[in-house]
Parts: sequence; C-alpha cells; structure tokens
Amino acid sequence: MVVLLRPASRGTVSLASEDPLECPACDLGYFTDPADYDVMCKRIKFTKRIGEKMREHGMRMKDMYMPDGLHLSLMDCINSMAEGHPDDEHVNT
Repeated sequence: MVVLLRPASRGTVSLASEDPLECPACDLGYFTDPADYDVMCKRIKFTKRIGEKMREHGMRMKDMYMPDGLHLSLMDCINSMAEGHPDDEHVNT
C-alpha cells in the first residue's frame, strides 16, 4: 500500500449550514498540488519493483493492476483511486 504521509495538497472543512446536526462540507483536496503526483508515481513504481522481486524469490502474491507505461497512465490510475468509492458516501464533497 502506498500513501502520502506528508501531502502538499490541502483541503477544507467548513460549516454547510447553521444546523449543528448537519454534516460539514468537506473538500478533501486530494492531489490539488502536483508535487503529490510525483511522489505517488515514484512510490508506486518502487512498490511494484519490490513486488516483482518478491515474486522472483518465490513469494505468492495477488495480482494488482498497476500501469507501468507512461507517467500519464499512472496519474490516471491515481486520479481514479482518489475520486472515491461508494463507501465514502458519508463524506460530503
């Protein structure tokens, strides 16, 4: 798993209304700073190399789609992962 421990991107949290029971408005701001893409691309490629070496030494690992072509295809992959999943419905964007 690859994560950004110190992302340069910043999001915001603000009140959605005066109703204290209403969830706040959250803009997580994933990858709004291009530097985060560079860090993620480098870390994903590094992690992929580790996985390849582990397989070479006989370790069984599940397959996972990770583009290894152009930088752009890797950025598309990162974007699709950052867009969220149905489980993220509790976060207002």
